Amino acid sequence: MNVEPSLTERRLIDEVIAPLLGFAPTELDRDLTELGVDSLKILHILDEAETLFAVEFAPADLRTNLSVAGICAIIDRS
Repeated sequence: MNVEPSLTERRLIDEVIAPLLGFAPTELDRDLTELGVDSLKILHILDEAETLFAVEFAPADLRTNLSVAGICAIIDRS
């Protein structure tokens, strides 16, 4: 069963992740490192997301789930 991405997930994918990676990930719970994202790209994604959504990520937030869904859950809680 496919679930449509939330508005936050769609915006993060369309405006940050897809332009950086050249594709839009479809497995939103999959760790970004499993999709070929290296540490520099992760930092870029987080920096862009902080600017786009006016949030600030705490290091502890990002230790457990570096996926589109995980990042968006943090954004939505902010």
